Amino acid sequence: MLITIIWALSVGVIETPWYSALLFGLEDSRGQLPAHIYTIIVDIRLPRVMLALVVGAILANSGALLQGLLRNPLADPGVLGISSGAAVGAAFAMLALNQLFPDIATALGEFLVPCFAFLGGVLATWVVYRLGVTVWGISVSTMLLAGVAISSMAMAALAAINYLADDLTLRSFMYWQLGQLGGAQWWAVATCFTVLSLQVLLIPWLGQGLNALLLGDQEASYLGVPVETLKRTVICVASLGVGVAVAAVGIVAFVGLVVPHIVRQCTGPNHQILLPTVTLCGAWLLLVADTLSRWLLAPLELPIGIVTALIGAPVFIWLLVQQRQRMVS
Repeated sequence: MLITIIWALSVGVIETPWYSALLFGLEDSRGQLPAHIYTIIVDIRLPRVMLALVVGAILANSGALLQGLLRNPLADPGVLGISSGAAVGAAFAMLALNQLFPDIATALGEFLVPCFAFLGGVLATWVVYRLGVTVWGISVSTMLLAGVAISSMAMAALAAINYLADDLTLRSFMYWQLGQLGGAQWWAVATCFTVLSLQVLLIPWLGQGLNALLLGDQEASYLGVPVETLKRTVICVASLGVGVAVAAVGIVAFVGLVVPHIVRQCTGPNHQILLPTVTLCGAWLLLVADTLSRWLLAPLELPIGIVTALIGAPVFIWLLVQQRQRMVS
């Protein structure tokens, strides 16, 4: 992790010596480093590195929580329609507010897209949750079907918005939808870090409850686990995490799907070990992906969602092939 952070702070359009990434933390570093190098590292690259770490940790942790809740290692944070709802909110903010209510868009400024993306994710989660609640408790299968329905509706809404948008708005929305960490701000880092801290603090309780839930709802309740409270907490924590992450950087694919799946092959299904390990690995993976997006085609920059898909999809296919071979043998 430390080596990757130094690498991330050193590469980009303007290459900086690797030791400059170590000097910026010294009190007299302004005198030891050229002014433009200090500005590049501290004001531009450091917020981006920190945002990549916290968002990667949030997405991976949320994916592991949802996979444990749904008892399906192939589940994804977008399975409940959170990412799709956030995308609709962002598209509405970029298209409708900018064109129909320019005064409101101007007043919100840089908070316009993140706020509406978060609201869209929260609304999608609320609808899925309400559809999944029955007189017998929360039905996981109903929530999955509701998530598929919400995602389909969101895709239709996005298609309509894209059809009505002008070329400039459509291009900016497509770039946001593919994920981007450029122009990272400290307020986004602080917001995501607050949500990540909540997830980390709940790991001991959630890990123990998800371990019991692997035996089944009824068996977990016999062991004294408040099953319905556990389900509500997991849904709220994971949805809050994904909503904040999507609002901050856009839609980033495969981190919440591949990282928990890989780590589970190494650590086993014990969530008290799985969750903290997944959190660290997710942070590291997204930082590597973001650094590659800035380094591979410099001075061009690839959207982070493309890089994570290029890394995650082949790895995931390989894992599925390995799992299939083990089942056959």
